[in-house]
Amino acid sequence: MDNYTSDIALASSNLAAIKYCVVWILVLLGVIVLSNLVRSYFFIKSELSGINTNKFTNKISELIDKNELDKAKDILTKKISTHPNHAYANYYLAKVYLLENNHCKCASVLEKLVMIQPDWKDSYVDPILNYINDKNKENC
Repeated sequence: MDNYTSDIALASSNLAAIKYCVVWILVLLGVIVLSNLVRSYFFIKSELSGINTNKFTNKISELIDKNELDKAKDILTKKISTHPNHAYANYYLAKVYLLENNHCKCASVLEKLVMIQPDWKDSYVDPILNYINDKNKENC
């Protein structure tokens, strides 16, 4: 009878260990599923914001091409008031100021743009700042 009791205790102990293993496996699966859902959410969100950005930049480019700088500036300043770190809005606002020959404001916006989007410095910001410096020897 003593052997039978120890076998039952051993089986009970093994079942408890199996139960904990199954619980941990389910928890890990839940974490994996949740992380995939979160990753999918952010991917979809970034894709949708990219679509909106393209629509926004196309509209602003069209206004600039038509030389409707006041309309473009109005839209851009509204966008920046709600989204101050919107890189494209800041870039196009700097472009509008450049076209208006308001070099000081253009340079100021470009300095902010470098803080928002540092990887744009060499390709987008520096050429405009160099142009401003060549055209306008005075500092803003």
